[in-house]
Amino acid sequence: MTAEKSVFRAWPEDQSQLTPFLPFVFSAWDDGMLSTPEVSAFRAQVTEQEWLSDGARDSLAQWLDPDTPPTPDQLAMLRVRIRSAPLEDLETACRSLTDLGLALWRADAGTAGPWASDEAVAGLRDLEAALGLIGREAARRAVGAPTPEGPSSQPPARFDSETLRDYLDSDQRELRDDVLGLLGEPPLLIALGLGAGIYGAMWPAAHGGTPPYPVTDIFHDLV
Repeated sequence: MTAEKSVFRAWPEDQSQLTPFLPFVFSAWDDGMLSTPEVSAFRAQVTEQEWLSDGARDSLAQWLDPDTPPTPDQLAMLRVRIRSAPLEDLETACRSLTDLGLALWRADAGTAGPWASDEAVAGLRDLEAALGLIGREAARRAVGAPTPEGPSSQPPARFDSETLRDYLDSDQRELRDDVLGLLGEPPLLIALGLGAGIYGAMWPAAHGGTPPYPVTDIFHDLV
Protein backbone atom coordinates (compact mmCIF):
# COMPACT_ATOMS: atom_id res chain seq x y z
CA MET A 1 0.00 0.00 0.00
CA THR A 2 1.48 3.34 -1.05
CA ALA A 3 1.57 6.01 1.62
CA GLU A 4 -0.11 9.26 0.65
CA LYS A 5 2.41 12.02 0.12
CA SER A 6 2.09 15.14 2.22
CA VAL A 7 4.15 18.30 1.95
CA PHE A 8 4.25 21.38 4.10
CA ARG A 9 2.77 24.39 2.40
CA ALA A 10 1.47 27.77 3.48
CA TRP A 11 -0.18 30.49 1.48
CA PRO A 12 2.48 33.11 0.53
CA GLU A 13 1.42 36.15 2.54
CA ASP A 14 4.20 38.27 1.01
CA GLN A 15 2.91 37.84 -2.55
CA SER A 16 -0.33 39.79 -2.84
CA GLN A 17 -0.31 39.24 -6.60
CA LEU A 18 -1.52 35.69 -5.85
CA THR A 19 -4.33 36.76 -3.51
CA PRO A 20 -7.09 36.72 -6.18
CA PHE A 21 -6.33 33.02 -6.73
CA LEU A 22 -6.86 32.21 -3.04
CA PRO A 23 -10.65 31.55 -3.10
CA PHE A 24 -10.24 29.60 -6.35
CA VAL A 25 -7.64 27.27 -4.84
CA PHE A 26 -9.67 26.82 -1.66
CA SER A 27 -12.96 26.14 -3.48
CA ALA A 28 -11.39 23.76 -6.00
CA TRP A 29 -9.94 21.56 -3.23
CA ASP A 30 -12.92 22.01 -0.90
CA ASP A 31 -15.18 20.72 -3.67
CA GLY A 32 -13.15 17.50 -3.94
CA MET A 33 -10.03 16.34 -5.71
CA LEU A 34 -8.40 18.65 -8.23
CA SER A 35 -8.95 17.16 -11.68
CA THR A 36 -6.62 17.36 -14.66
CA PRO A 37 -8.90 19.82 -16.55
CA GLU A 38 -9.00 22.06 -13.46
CA VAL A 39 -5.21 22.03 -13.18
CA SER A 40 -4.97 22.90 -16.87
CA ALA A 41 -7.39 25.81 -16.38
CA PHE A 42 -5.29 27.16 -13.50
CA ARG A 43 -2.05 26.86 -15.45
CA ALA A 44 -3.54 28.55 -18.51
CA GLN A 45 -4.66 31.49 -16.40
CA VAL A 46 -1.27 31.78 -14.68
CA THR A 47 0.45 31.72 -18.08
CA GLU A 48 -1.74 34.59 -19.32
CA GLN A 49 -0.64 36.80 -16.42
CA GLU A 50 2.86 37.48 -17.72
CA TRP A 51 3.58 39.95 -14.93
CA LEU A 52 3.46 37.21 -12.26
CA SER A 53 6.93 36.65 -10.82
CA ASP A 54 8.64 33.27 -10.99
CA GLY A 55 8.43 33.01 -7.21
CA ALA A 56 4.67 33.59 -7.30
CA ARG A 57 4.25 30.94 -9.99
CA ASP A 58 6.26 28.42 -7.99
CA SER A 59 4.28 29.15 -4.82
CA LEU A 60 0.96 28.70 -6.60
CA ALA A 61 2.15 25.50 -8.28
CA GLN A 62 2.60 23.90 -4.85
CA TRP A 63 -1.16 24.15 -4.34
CA LEU A 64 -2.03 22.73 -7.76
CA ASP A 65 -0.46 19.27 -7.59
CA PRO A 66 -3.18 16.56 -7.71
CA ASP A 67 -0.67 14.02 -6.34
CA THR A 68 -0.13 16.02 -3.15
CA PRO A 69 -3.50 17.45 -2.09
CA PRO A 70 -3.57 19.82 0.88
CA THR A 71 -4.26 18.27 4.25
CA PRO A 72 -7.42 19.22 6.15
CA ASP A 73 -5.32 21.50 8.35
CA GLN A 74 -3.80 23.24 5.35
CA LEU A 75 -7.23 23.70 3.79
CA ALA A 76 -8.46 25.10 7.10
CA MET A 77 -5.59 27.61 7.02
CA LEU A 78 -6.84 28.89 3.67
CA ARG A 79 -10.36 29.18 5.08
CA VAL A 80 -9.11 31.19 8.05
CA ARG A 81 -7.07 33.40 5.73
CA ILE A 82 -10.17 34.18 3.65
CA ARG A 83 -12.53 34.76 6.57
CA SER A 84 -10.12 36.96 8.51
CA ALA A 85 -9.71 39.47 5.67
CA PRO A 86 -11.27 42.91 6.32
CA LEU A 87 -13.65 43.01 3.37
CA GLU A 88 -15.35 46.35 2.75
CA ASP A 89 -18.56 44.98 1.21
CA LEU A 90 -19.28 41.33 1.96
CA GLU A 91 -22.35 41.08 -0.27
CA THR A 92 -20.50 42.46 -3.28
CA ALA A 93 -17.54 40.18 -2.59
CA CYS A 94 -19.83 37.14 -2.51
CA ARG A 95 -21.30 37.69 -5.95
CA SER A 96 -18.69 35.33 -7.43
CA LEU A 97 -15.28 33.80 -6.78
CA THR A 98 -13.78 36.50 -9.00
CA ASP A 99 -15.36 39.26 -6.92
CA LEU A 100 -14.20 37.58 -3.73
CA GLY A 101 -10.65 37.20 -5.03
CA LEU A 102 -10.50 40.85 -6.07
CA ALA A 103 -11.97 41.96 -2.73
CA LEU A 104 -9.27 39.99 -0.89
CA TRP A 105 -6.62 41.53 -3.13
CA ARG A 106 -7.90 45.07 -2.48
CA ALA A 107 -7.85 44.35 1.27
CA ASP A 108 -4.18 43.33 0.92
CA ALA A 109 -2.78 45.72 -1.66
CA GLY A 110 -5.31 48.48 -2.29
CA THR A 111 -6.81 49.28 -5.67
CA ALA A 112 -3.68 49.91 -7.73
CA GLY A 113 -1.91 47.09 -9.51
CA PRO A 114 -2.17 44.64 -12.39
CA TRP A 115 -5.40 43.07 -11.11
CA ALA A 116 -7.14 46.40 -11.68
CA SER A 117 -7.04 45.85 -15.45
CA ASP A 118 -10.09 44.59 -17.31
CA GLU A 119 -8.03 41.88 -19.00
CA ALA A 120 -6.89 40.39 -15.70
CA VAL A 121 -10.43 40.42 -14.29
CA ALA A 122 -11.76 38.78 -17.46
CA GLY A 123 -9.14 36.07 -17.05
CA LEU A 124 -10.37 35.30 -13.54
CA ARG A 125 -13.94 35.04 -14.78
CA ASP A 126 -12.80 32.64 -17.49
CA LEU A 127 -11.10 30.54 -14.82
CA GLU A 128 -14.27 30.54 -12.74
CA ALA A 129 -16.27 29.27 -15.71
CA ALA A 130 -13.64 26.63 -16.56
CA LEU A 131 -13.70 25.21 -13.02
CA GLY A 132 -17.44 24.61 -13.29
CA LEU A 133 -18.14 25.99 -9.82
CA ILE A 134 -21.25 27.95 -8.93
CA GLY A 135 -19.33 31.10 -8.08
CA ARG A 136 -21.88 32.75 -5.82
CA GLU A 137 -22.41 29.65 -3.70
CA ALA A 138 -18.69 28.86 -3.56
CA ALA A 139 -17.85 32.42 -2.51
CA ARG A 140 -20.45 32.46 0.26
CA ARG A 141 -19.27 29.07 1.49
CA ALA A 142 -15.66 30.27 1.54
CA VAL A 143 -16.44 33.29 3.73
CA GLY A 144 -18.96 31.40 5.87
CA ALA A 145 -21.91 33.55 4.82
CA PRO A 146 -25.37 31.95 5.02
CA THR A 147 -27.11 31.13 1.77
CA PRO A 148 -29.77 33.76 1.09
CA GLU A 149 -33.35 32.51 1.12
CA GLY A 150 -34.87 32.24 -2.31
CA PRO A 151 -38.36 33.38 -3.24
CA SER A 152 -41.24 31.36 -1.90
CA SER A 153 -42.14 28.40 -4.10
CA GLN A 154 -45.84 28.98 -3.42
CA PRO A 155 -47.32 31.33 -6.04
CA PRO A 156 -49.24 34.33 -4.72
CA ALA A 157 -53.02 34.04 -4.64
CA ARG A 158 -54.63 35.56 -7.70
CA PHE A 159 -57.91 36.30 -5.96
CA ASP A 160 -59.31 37.04 -2.54
CA SER A 161 -61.15 33.94 -1.28
CA GLU A 162 -63.47 36.07 0.86
CA THR A 163 -64.45 38.16 -2.15
CA LEU A 164 -65.19 34.99 -4.11
CA ARG A 165 -67.35 33.66 -1.25
CA ASP A 166 -69.31 36.92 -1.10
CA TYR A 167 -70.00 36.62 -4.82
CA LEU A 168 -71.10 32.97 -4.72
CA ASP A 169 -73.20 33.30 -1.56
CA SER A 170 -74.57 36.78 -2.18
CA ASP A 171 -78.20 35.62 -2.32
CA GLN A 172 -78.29 33.09 0.56
CA ARG A 173 -75.14 33.69 2.59
CA GLU A 174 -76.87 33.85 5.98
CA LEU A 175 -78.79 30.65 5.28
CA ARG A 176 -75.63 28.88 4.07
CA ASP A 177 -73.79 29.88 7.25
CA ASP A 178 -76.59 28.43 9.39
CA VAL A 179 -76.60 25.17 7.44
CA LEU A 180 -72.81 24.86 7.66
CA GLY A 181 -73.07 25.48 11.40
CA LEU A 182 -75.60 22.67 11.77
CA LEU A 183 -73.41 20.33 9.73
CA GLY A 184 -70.53 21.02 12.08
CA GLU A 185 -72.54 19.97 15.14
CA PRO A 186 -73.07 16.37 16.39
CA PRO A 187 -75.46 14.26 14.26
CA LEU A 188 -79.09 15.25 14.60
CA LEU A 189 -81.16 12.48 16.22
CA ILE A 190 -84.94 12.57 15.77
CA ALA A 191 -86.88 10.75 18.42
CA LEU A 192 -89.29 8.08 17.24
CA GLY A 193 -92.82 9.35 16.95
CA LEU A 194 -91.81 12.97 16.44
CA GLY A 195 -94.28 14.41 13.99
CA ALA A 196 -93.31 16.36 10.93
CA GLY A 197 -95.12 19.42 12.25
CA ILE A 198 -93.14 19.41 15.49
CA TYR A 199 -89.86 18.97 13.60
CA GLY A 200 -90.75 21.81 11.26
CA ALA A 201 -91.36 24.09 14.23
CA MET A 202 -87.76 23.41 15.33
CA TRP A 203 -86.33 25.08 12.20
CA PRO A 204 -84.42 28.32 13.06
CA ALA A 205 -86.78 31.25 13.58
CA ALA A 206 -84.40 33.44 11.59
CA HIS A 207 -85.66 31.65 8.50
CA GLY A 208 -89.34 31.81 9.28
CA GLY A 209 -89.46 28.62 11.31
CA THR A 210 -90.11 26.63 8.15
CA PRO A 211 -87.58 24.42 6.35
CA PRO A 212 -86.88 25.41 2.72
CA TYR A 213 -87.89 21.87 1.66
CA PRO A 214 -90.77 19.53 2.65
CA VAL A 215 -90.25 17.93 6.05
CA THR A 216 -91.84 14.74 4.74
CA ASP A 217 -88.88 14.37 2.38
CA ILE A 218 -86.52 14.38 5.36
CA PHE A 219 -88.46 11.64 7.11
CA HIS A 220 -88.62 9.66 3.90
CA ASP A 221 -84.81 9.81 3.57
CA LEU A 222 -84.28 8.82 7.21
CA VAL A 223 -86.54 5.78 7.13
